[in-house]
Amino acid sequence: MRSIFGRINFNQNPVNSTLFTKSLESFFIIPEVKKELAIESHIGFGQVHCSSLTIKTNHAKDKNLIFVSDSIIYNKEKLAEILQLNQREITDDEIILKSYEKWNEKCVEYLIGDFSFAIWNLEAKELFCARDHLGVKPFHYYKDENCFVFSTDIASILEQDDLNFSLDDQQVADTISIIKSEKFRTTYNEIKKLPPAHTLIIKNNKIEIKQYWELKPKKSLQKKDAEIISEFKRILIESVRCRIRENQVIGSELSGGVDSSTVTAIASSMIPIKTFSHVLPDRLIGKIHPFKDERGFINLLGDYCKITDRHFIK
Repeated sequence: MRSIFGRINFNQNPVNSTLFTKSLESFFIIPEVKKELAIESHIGFGQVHCSSLTIKTNHAKDKNLIFVSDSIIYNKEKLAEILQLNQREITDDEIILKSYEKWNEKCVEYLIGDFSFAIWNLEAKELFCARDHLGVKPFHYYKDENCFVFSTDIASILEQDDLNFSLDDQQVADTISIIKSEKFRTTYNEIKKLPPAHTLIIKNNKIEIKQYWELKPKKSLQKKDAEIISEFKRILIESVRCRIRENQVIGSELSGGVDSSTVTAIASSMIPIKTFSHVLPDRLIGKIHPFKDERGFINLLGDYCKITDRHFIK
């Protein structure tokens, strides 16, 4: 997991390195972090790796591009083939960069995954940002006449204490009352969310936001039931397979319900996994409606799939 942060001062004033570092340090939630930053005059980009794993990074200053990203690309094999890259050595970041170099802003039309990234083109003086189709990865931003600031975490933007922020009372009220606000709103009037399946471009101090994808459900499919079931099964298995990475410990959150049991069963047929299940404490079983003890279903699936590494969280 990574967190990213960046700032561009439109007035050409140098980025305050102390403030910039303060924003990056707001990401330090665990001891094992790796910080990377690039500050050049009026622009600054940085990212923090919140992981104890050894990660090959591509925080970039390559071919006039500065790049920060919190991304996982699931169709990496297919894109590596199209871009004529070594599938086994290429990283998710490198796939995004190579895709951007080939297709520019249309690169998002080729990416399948969970991603939030920003690319600064030093030559064109242009910033390109993107968020994945369903908004799994966050992307927040602030813009006024003097600067543009972005981050995966609102807290890091709030650390820029030369900027002014005010609470969005309507959004707070909507949240409390379980009403959905507009997709771009946050708790602060001045900080916005880039909606899912959107890109953002900053050029000549102007912002342009575009939607690159929209889910359009079909009311009916002109196929037989057996064909629909077969195709659904194929897509589901492939969806699980492409999310499993080599040389990584894989965990599955298993509730005992149909959805998590299906995903867990498919994953366990491909690689040894650990399961993590939230269950009621023994003293509360049968006392909290409508919650029931699902450990029987969890263990039934675990036994069938021969999963020995099971964890119950009470």
